Amino acid sequence: MQRKNDDIPDVKPAPAAVNYDERRIEPRVPHRAIIVMPFGDEVESRFEEAEMLDCSLHGIGLLIRRPLRPRTRFFVKLRLTKLALVIYEVKHCTQTDDGYRVGADLKGVSGSDTDREASAEAILTALLKS
Repeated sequence: MQRKNDDIPDVKPAPAAVNYDERRIEPRVPHRAIIVMPFGDEVESRFEEAEMLDCSLHGIGLLIRRPLRPRTRFFVKLRLTKLALVIYEVKHCTQTDDGYRVGADLKGVSGSDTDREASAEAILTALLKS
Protein backbone atom coordinates (compact mmCIF):
# COMPACT_ATOMS: atom_id res chain seq x y z
CA MET A 1 0.00 0.00 0.00
CA GLN A 2 1.47 3.32 -1.05
CA ARG A 3 1.07 6.17 1.41
CA LYS A 4 0.88 9.91 0.91
CA ASN A 5 3.59 12.14 2.34
CA ASP A 6 1.11 13.40 4.97
CA ASP A 7 0.78 9.86 6.32
CA ILE A 8 4.52 9.53 6.89
CA PRO A 9 5.57 11.79 9.78
CA ASP A 10 9.31 11.04 9.43
CA VAL A 11 9.52 12.66 5.97
CA LYS A 12 10.38 16.34 6.26
CA PRO A 13 10.19 19.05 3.59
CA ALA A 14 13.57 20.52 2.67
CA PRO A 15 14.19 24.04 3.98
CA ALA A 16 14.48 26.79 1.38
CA ALA A 17 18.24 27.14 1.93
CA VAL A 18 19.76 23.80 2.77
CA ASN A 19 22.92 23.92 4.83
CA TYR A 20 24.26 20.36 4.76
CA ASP A 21 26.47 19.30 7.61
CA GLU A 22 29.85 18.44 6.11
CA ARG A 23 31.04 16.31 9.03
CA ARG A 24 30.86 13.24 6.81
CA ILE A 25 32.55 10.06 7.94
CA GLU A 26 33.48 9.02 4.37
CA PRO A 27 33.92 10.96 1.12
CA ARG A 28 30.88 10.98 -1.19
CA VAL A 29 31.11 10.31 -4.92
CA PRO A 30 28.43 11.78 -7.25
CA HIS A 31 26.79 9.43 -9.76
CA ARG A 32 23.72 8.58 -11.95
CA ALA A 33 20.63 6.40 -12.58
CA ILE A 34 20.19 3.05 -10.81
CA ILE A 35 17.36 0.56 -10.16
CA VAL A 36 15.97 0.18 -6.62
CA MET A 37 13.17 -1.77 -4.92
CA PRO A 38 11.90 -0.88 -1.44
CA PHE A 39 10.57 -3.82 0.56
CA GLY A 40 8.94 -4.58 3.92
CA ASP A 41 5.66 -4.08 5.73
CA GLU A 42 3.32 -1.48 4.23
CA VAL A 43 5.72 -0.80 1.33
CA GLU A 44 4.73 -1.35 -2.28
CA SER A 45 7.60 -3.50 -3.58
CA ARG A 46 8.45 -2.84 -7.21
CA PHE A 47 11.64 -2.11 -9.12
CA GLU A 48 11.89 1.55 -10.08
CA GLU A 49 14.44 4.03 -11.34
CA ALA A 50 16.25 6.31 -8.93
CA GLU A 51 19.07 8.78 -9.27
CA MET A 52 22.13 7.98 -7.22
CA LEU A 53 23.25 11.37 -5.95
CA ASP A 54 26.32 10.09 -4.15
CA CYS A 55 27.80 6.99 -2.57
CA SER A 56 30.48 5.98 -0.09
CA LEU A 57 31.87 2.76 1.36
CA HIS A 58 28.92 2.30 3.71
CA GLY A 59 26.16 4.51 2.34
CA ILE A 60 24.22 5.85 -0.61
CA GLY A 61 22.27 9.01 -1.39
CA LEU A 62 19.31 8.73 -3.77
CA LEU A 63 16.66 10.86 -5.35
CA ILE A 64 13.44 8.83 -5.70
CA ARG A 65 9.81 9.54 -6.66
CA ARG A 66 8.13 8.44 -3.41
CA PRO A 67 8.88 8.87 0.29
CA LEU A 68 10.42 6.09 2.38
CA ARG A 69 10.32 5.96 6.16
CA PRO A 70 13.54 5.72 8.15
CA ARG A 71 14.48 2.06 8.77
CA THR A 72 12.76 0.96 5.53
CA ARG A 73 15.03 -1.34 3.56
CA PHE A 74 15.50 -1.37 -0.19
CA PHE A 75 17.47 -3.30 -2.79
CA VAL A 76 19.82 -1.74 -5.33
CA LYS A 77 20.30 -3.90 -8.45
CA LEU A 78 24.03 -4.21 -9.00
CA ARG A 79 26.44 -6.45 -10.91
CA LEU A 80 29.12 -7.83 -8.58
CA THR A 81 30.37 -11.23 -9.81
CA LYS A 82 26.77 -11.84 -10.95
CA LEU A 83 23.61 -9.77 -10.68
CA ALA A 84 23.03 -9.09 -6.98
CA LEU A 85 20.66 -7.11 -4.78
CA VAL A 86 22.52 -4.86 -2.36
CA ILE A 87 20.51 -4.08 0.76
CA TYR A 88 20.38 -0.56 2.23
CA GLU A 89 18.40 0.88 5.16
CA VAL A 90 16.95 4.40 5.04
CA LYS A 91 18.44 6.82 7.59
CA HIS A 92 16.55 9.91 6.45
CA CYS A 93 14.13 11.05 3.74
CA THR A 94 13.57 14.69 2.79
CA GLN A 95 11.07 16.03 0.29
CA THR A 96 12.60 18.26 -2.42
CA ASP A 97 11.24 19.96 -5.53
CA ASP A 98 12.54 17.01 -7.59
CA GLY A 99 11.29 14.11 -5.43
CA TYR A 100 12.59 12.61 -2.20
CA ARG A 101 16.22 12.68 -1.15
CA VAL A 102 17.09 9.49 0.74
CA GLY A 103 20.25 8.74 2.71
CA ALA A 104 20.81 5.07 3.54
CA ASP A 105 23.32 2.71 5.14
CA LEU A 106 24.69 -0.47 3.58
CA LYS A 107 23.29 -3.60 5.29
CA GLY A 108 24.30 -6.56 3.11
CA VAL A 109 23.97 -8.39 -0.19
CA SER A 110 21.49 -10.93 -1.53
CA GLY A 111 23.03 -12.94 -4.34
CA SER A 112 25.50 -15.73 -5.03
CA ASP A 113 27.71 -17.08 -2.25
CA THR A 114 30.60 -14.99 -3.56
CA ASP A 115 28.51 -11.83 -3.81
CA ARG A 116 27.13 -12.23 -0.28
CA GLU A 117 30.74 -12.01 0.94
CA ALA A 118 31.50 -8.86 -1.10
CA SER A 119 33.39 -6.13 0.74
CA ALA A 120 32.16 -2.56 1.00
CA GLU A 121 35.02 -1.63 -1.35
CA ALA A 122 33.79 -4.13 -3.99
CA ILE A 123 30.25 -2.74 -3.71
CA LEU A 124 31.48 0.86 -4.05
CA THR A 125 33.56 -0.09 -7.11
CA ALA A 126 30.49 -1.77 -8.71
CA LEU A 127 28.31 1.28 -7.93
CA LEU A 128 30.84 3.54 -9.64
CA LYS A 129 30.88 1.27 -12.73
CA SER A 130 27.08 1.09 -13.01
